Amino acid sequence: MGKALVNFSDFIKATGQRMVSKPGEILAEATKNTYWFNEMMLGRDQTELIRSGNKLTEHLQLEKVSQFEFYQPGSTFQAADSDTLTQVDYHWRYAKNSYGWTDQQVMLNEGEEEKTQFKRLATGMRQNFRLTTIDGMEEAFLSAAPVAADMEGTAANSLAPQPYCLRAIVTEDGGPPDTADGAPVAWTTIGGVDPDVKTNFKNKVVTVEKESVHTKLRKGFGQMHRKLNWKKPRGAKADFFKDTKFRKLRIITNENGQDIYEQVLADGADSFRGNDAGSTSDGPLWRGIEVEYASELDNISYTEGQPRYFWLNLEYIFPVFHSKKYMIEMPPQNLSAVGQPESWVVWGLMWYQMIFRSRRRHGIIRVA
Repeated sequence: MGKALVNFSDFIKATGQRMVSKPGEILAEATKNTYWFNEMMLGRDQTELIRSGNKLTEHLQLEKVSQFEFYQPGSTFQAADSDTLTQVDYHWRYAKNSYGWTDQQVMLNEGEEEKTQFKRLATGMRQNFRLTTIDGMEEAFLSAAPVAADMEGTAANSLAPQPYCLRAIVTEDGGPPDTADGAPVAWTTIGGVDPDVKTNFKNKVVTVEKESVHTKLRKGFGQMHRKLNWKKPRGAKADFFKDTKFRKLRIITNENGQDIYEQVLADGADSFRGNDAGSTSDGPLWRGIEVEYASELDNISYTEGQPRYFWLNLEYIFPVFHSKKYMIEMPPQNLSAVGQPESWVVWGLMWYQMIFRSRRRHGIIRVA
């Protein structure tokens, strides 16, 4: 009996100590869930998704300095500094998960061939590990409150630094997150950049009055569409899903928001004229783009009748993983030191950060 347990621990150790899955495999798991990380990583290669270094840095052109002018032949040319790049810093965040077993789980399941038993137990444990890890990442992105002490900069004083979340990247007024976005304290920068100074680092905002939401929401959608200059997918609905560029354009809301939008379509009889209410898609459409229900947004305390519609271009928001700490398994540990000699645990570690290469390509429609 004891030998089998030692062998199972050795089996876990021998088949661990490496990445539990590759980026392509995390996509496969995500497609069984809410598709978010699948769509974010769609079309990207590992050189973009897997990085190293002590932090991540991007240089964005948030302003322009033009030296275009007409001149008279023979005149003196005057040069000027044209450095228009702004550095954005993203610091790594550290996530952990685990799976474990007891002596009894192994010893009392020895009715089958040993290798088959080991593989079955390990597969189930690791599958749960992957799924709960992806669920945790998606929850942290979609519904977490933007807390500067946990998310901005190195977060050196935080007990558990977290990656940037949706409401940090897309805010109610386009600037740094503040209390209206759920932040306990207003931020002054995001990624080390002050959007109130670098105004091209602001997201787009449209406000629709709650008293007239049923008559003016469509107008608000049109305004946001023009602000972001999104192009309607051409051709058949199937072509939309084949084109990576169009698949990354997403409009998401909570259950109340989708209910209101569907009612607006019904009031205008648009469910029969191109703005499909669900017969050929999972939700109602706006100019060929689905207005999606994201269940995690139900965990944000928006007032009933005052939902938010987030317009996201996932080409510019995606996770980046550290090359040395991407779902790495630690060796199995026996818990005798904490009084549980019959228990074992395997810790899995992942270092990553949510990258946003642009904020002006995203928007929010506020019903307030």
